Amino acid sequence: MNRMMTWLKVKAKDKKGQTMVEYALLVVLIGLVVALAIPNVTNGIATAYGHIADKLEATPVAPTPTTGG
Repeated sequence: MNRMMTWLKVKAKDKKGQTMVEYALLVVLIGLVVALAIPNVTNGIATAYGHIADKLEATPVAPTPTTGG
């Protein structure tokens, strides 16, 4: 962790390094947002499929006609 902070300080001193650090921070922020959003999305999908399964289970199935043979 200390090496990373030292590297960030060195890179922040020049413009190219500063831009790279800004992009790195954006990537970290986007990663955090995605990591926090994924459980909510997966729960929503599971709930939707659960509702569909409940509706399918509650739907009566018509008997299949048999042919006399």
